[in-house]
Formats: sequence, C-alpha cells, structure tokens
Amino acid sequence: MPPEDEGDDRGAFASGSQMDRAMLDLTLAVHGAVLWRYRFAGDELTWSTAGLERLLAMPNAGAEELRARLRELLEPLIVSASVAPVWQDLELELPFEDADGVTHWLRVRARQEGHPSALVGIATDARPGGEDARQLAILADRYRLLVELSPDAICVHQDGLLTYVNPAAVRLMRAESDEQLLGRPISDFVAEPALRDLRKRVASLTEPGMASEPTEVRLTCVDGDSVLIESVSVRTTWDDSAAYQVLMHDITAQRRAEQALHEQATHDELTGLLNRRGMNEILAWLTSGEPRQLGLVFCDIDNFKRINDSLGHEAGDELLVALARQLTAAVPPECTVARLSGDEFLVITADLDAVGGLQALTQQISEALRTMVPIGDQLVNVSVSTGGALLTGSMSSQDLLRYADVAMFHAKSRGPGRISLADRELITATESQLHLEGELRQAIRTDALTLHYQPVVDRDGTIVAAEALLRWPHPGRGLLTPGVILAAAEQGDLTGELDQWVLRTALAEAAGWPAIQGTAPTVSINLSGLLPGDPDFVGTVTELITNSGLPFDRVVLEVVETALVDLSPQAHNAMTELADRGVRFALDDFGTGYSTLARLRNLPVHILKLDRTFVTAIDSDPVDHAIARAIVTMTHAMDRTCVAEGVETPEQLHTLQGLNVDRFQGHLIAHPQPVAAFHDYFLARR
Repeated sequence: MPPEDEGDDRGAFASGSQMDRAMLDLTLAVHGAVLWRYRFAGDELTWSTAGLERLLAMPNAGAEELRARLRELLEPLIVSASVAPVWQDLELELPFEDADGVTHWLRVRARQEGHPSALVGIATDARPGGEDARQLAILADRYRLLVELSPDAICVHQDGLLTYVNPAAVRLMRAESDEQLLGRPISDFVAEPALRDLRKRVASLTEPGMASEPTEVRLTCVDGDSVLIESVSVRTTWDDSAAYQVLMHDITAQRRAEQALHEQATHDELTGLLNRRGMNEILAWLTSGEPRQLGLVFCDIDNFKRINDSLGHEAGDELLVALARQLTAAVPPECTVARLSGDEFLVITADLDAVGGLQALTQQISEALRTMVPIGDQLVNVSVSTGGALLTGSMSSQDLLRYADVAMFHAKSRGPGRISLADRELITATESQLHLEGELRQAIRTDALTLHYQPVVDRDGTIVAAEALLRWPHPGRGLLTPGVILAAAEQGDLTGELDQWVLRTALAEAAGWPAIQGTAPTVSINLSGLLPGDPDFVGTVTELITNSGLPFDRVVLEVVETALVDLSPQAHNAMTELADRGVRFALDDFGTGYSTLARLRNLPVHILKLDRTFVTAIDSDPVDHAIARAIVTMTHAMDRTCVAEGVETPEQLHTLQGLNVDRFQGHLIAHPQPVAAFHDYFLARR
C-alpha cells in the first residue's frame, strides 16, 4: 500500500460518490489492475488500490521498494511521454524478473495530463486474460481450422486410444466418419513390431512440444487394406492430460513409384532377369550377414557373336530371351538368375547343400543350356562355357564374381560347352595375375619398363628400320616379354596407357639415332590398345610425335590384321589423316586374319608383314612356300612393301630373297637389343 500521507491522492484518480469510488476499486481489483500517476515536477510517483505487491511479484516489499521498482519499469514510457503529442495514448509491455529469476510481464497504458505536467496510467498483469484470452481464442480457432482442412492426416491418441481425428485421417483410414475411429485402440491400426516401436518412440517424448523423428509405419485401414505413412509424433496436452498428436502423410504411391523405378534400374529390360546392378545388390546383401554357403555360376554363350552376326540382332535377342526362360526353369528354387551383359548369365545360390553342391549345379546349368533353340524358321545349336566359384574365408562378393568369371574363361579356353570350377590353384593364379596388373600399372607410371630394338634390313643388308619391342625388368620374375606384359595389360585395362608409354619412349629414343647415307632408320611401334577407331587416336599420336621432335615419315605404326576387320569410316579417316602427314601403317602378322583383297586394297596400309608361321618352313614346305609367294605377289601388285618376320636361318633368308621379299627381320639378322646396344650395332653396320 502507498504510505499514509499519500492516501489523499486517491481522489485524483476518480470523482463522484463514495459508492462510485468503491465500484472503481472493486473493478480494478477484479482485473488485477493498479492505477498510478507520475508528476514530472519533482519526479513524483503515486498509485492507488492494493495489489502492486502482487503485480510486481514483491509480496513483502515496502512502499519505497515498490515505488523504486515501478519507477524503473516506467522509465521508457516516461521518456516517450516527454516528446509525444498530448493526445497520444501510450502503451508498453515490459518483461521483468523477480527475486527468484522468474520472468513476468507488465502491461502499462498511460495518458498525459497537460504537457508535460503528469501521466496517468493503469498497470495490469500481461498474462493471458481479457484481450489476450480473446486473441488466444482466435489463434485456437485458426489452428483448429488449419487442422480440419489439412490435406495430411492428423490424430491424437491418449492412453493408447484415439481421441481425435481430422477429416483427412478419416479418409486415410477409409472410414465413413470419425465415429468409426474415435475411442479405438491404436493397436487396431498398427501391428507388431511397428506398434512396439511406436510405443517406444512416444515414451521418449517426456516434455510437451517434443517431437519424434519422421518414421515410416504401415497402417491397417477400416476396410482391411493397408497404407504406408510417414509420421511424426508430438507430445501435447488433451483435457489437461498428456497426449500425442500424430501428423501422417500417405507415401504409399511415392514408395510404389520408387519401387517401380528400382525394379527398372535393377532388372534387364530384354529378359526381365536381374541385371548387374540388381545382382550386385543381392550379392552385397548375401555376404553382409551370417555366413552362407554362397555359390556363383557364370555362363557365357559359345559363339554368340557368330549367331548374332549371321542371323541378325533381333534373332540374337530372341535367343537370349529363350535361354533366360530355359535357365530360370532349369535351376532349383534356391537359385536366382541374372543377366550381366550381352551373352553372359549368372546363377546365385545361398544354399549349396540344397542344390547338390557347386559341381552338380554347374553341370546342371551347362546341360540345361546345351540345347537346340528355334529362332525364326531354323533351329540354332547352343552351348555355354560355365564357371563356378564358392565363397570362402574373407572373400568379398566382387572376389567371388571375379573368380567365377575366371573359371568361365578357363572353361572357354578348353572348348565350347565346357565347365570349370575356381579351385585353389586357379584362384592363386588369378590373385597372382591381379598382383601383376597392379605392378604393371605402377611400372608404367614410374618408367620401370624398357624397350629393345630389332633391326629390319633391306635386300642389301642396310638397316632401314627397327621394331620397338617391350620388356619389363621385373624385380622378382626377371625380364618379362610382351606376351606376359600384354596379358596383364589386357586384364587390367591398361593397353591404351601402355601403348602411349611405348610410343612416347620409342619416339624419344629414335630421335637420337644417327643417319646412314643421309637417312636415319624408321621406328616401328606395335599398337594393341590405342587403335584408329579411338576418338583421341589422331590427337594423341600427333601430340606424341610432335613432342618427340621425330619427323612423321620416320614413324611406322604396326596394327594386327584382326584389329582392322570391319574398319569404321572414322578409323579409316584417322589412318588417312596420319598417313597424309607422313606416318606409315604396317599390317602385322599378315595371313593369319580375315582380310579380304577388297578390304585390303582400300586400307591406308603401306607395309605387310609376312607372319612367321609361313616363314618357319618356307624352305621345306611347298604349301608355306606357295602362300608366301602369293602374299608377296599380292603385296607388290598393290604397291606395298613386304617384310618377312622370324627369319632365323640362311636357308629361309635365301628362299625369301628368291620370292622378292623387300625387307627382313629375325634372329638371323639381329636379336632385339637395348637402346644403347642397338645404337652401337647400328654404328658398326653404318
């Protein structure tokens, strides 16, 4: 209460009878309000009615403490009033803390008396009530409307029973009205184990407003159908007791669409079988859990390219579909069939005992696909090469696939329709090959390879060229030859990178060779991975030759005959472009491929190298002699140069000279030599 000497100030707040004043005090008390007056002159603050102690949360404070606290809270409003128009009402909501640190809110309204003589105002608690209550009611109505009109389903459950559902929830649950849902236990709509997980989630929401992470749940609808929803549970209050509001979004169609896309991404469009991606998913799943008797059988159709080329691609597709059906029908139910690519199929089983073991399964598949398949109006005889592998130890799914693939290739190397299993010997050889691939990759990048050069001489013995032959001084295996190196490069997809290393090194070393009678020898370089059909062929070769400083006309690129079968227009143009700059192309191992005279005549090839198989017995075998004579005659008729490879005896050389072969290469002339030795040999012969 204000001090005694301020009691007379009460009259300043109201006029009229004692009854009017009593009614005013009663009204103010009911609404928890306190009237106050501030006089600018003298900084004088007084108030009327009881209740300021409660309003300021200072129940035991004296008048001076109350005055000081009220004056402190009114300070912003007093400053504003000193500059505001006399007619302007002032209003302010002020937060403040009590002695215990609890935050309260005070609402103050004031009007000036004179300007700036005094302020008269009323202070009330800013907790909900009056206008606040009306605003809260408005907000509640708006929230209720939003919930009712929400396209997402919303429900409230309390003590395991549904206490509220919005119209969207009624539609989601296929109910005719909310009466079919309200009061029913949530266990009617959520089955185990999802119900157990739901109870665990809501039990973790210990405070109002806490929300769970979005969770997928399958609900059973009133009509017995089910829907998949994504739900979020929020701890709330319902009739003054804890409850849980659940926001539900139907994702059934979304998941169905995702499943369709996944099905499309993991299945082969032609046969409907699992594709490589789907097979990898299955393998990853099978190898991630408990140990299983996991086995793979890899199948490759024998001579499929010949069938495809002779009958057409549509017939080839028809054959693949027929074999996919036959394979699916033939394997035990414990097996899954996939088509990896082209003519390759894979059979997976996680229970080898149930299918009789790996050997029996591999044999069964081989026999099932050794068949006659009607394609169009003819029967096609089909067989497959089959390889099997068993998951053991710490082997990964990709290891298993690779070993089955290796076993299949081993079977194919023995002839059509064969089977092979990846035993310890084959796996060890494969791992050794993989290790060699890694070492080769490192050797290319660290220049740990080397080149030897074998001279090529003309009819009078002059060195006109040298063929660059790859060698690898392997730290553990000794000096490795091209046969071993190229096999590792092909398995490791390193042939292109290897060709570029050979080109770069051979061109640089040949640039230092001296001339004989003003002409330096050319360098011949074999290509196996970097071929005319590659998009970057011309650019790569041109850049390497230019950087070496070697003239283009001192470069011969050797390509095996089989690489030029079905030469595309792009590859033909690439060879022609380089030939126009001076590069010459040699057809290596000629006579062992499938070149026709018509195709050969149109190739931009300048040199034909007679394969050593026709040279070995040329002096004693009439057939080899006749073939060699025909090749030499044809070569000269097309104005090409003929080089004989593998010349090892004087008799062979004499016979080849008699056939008018232009150039000779072989051990009789000189063995392949390191670059320094070749340089010395060349100088000695100059």
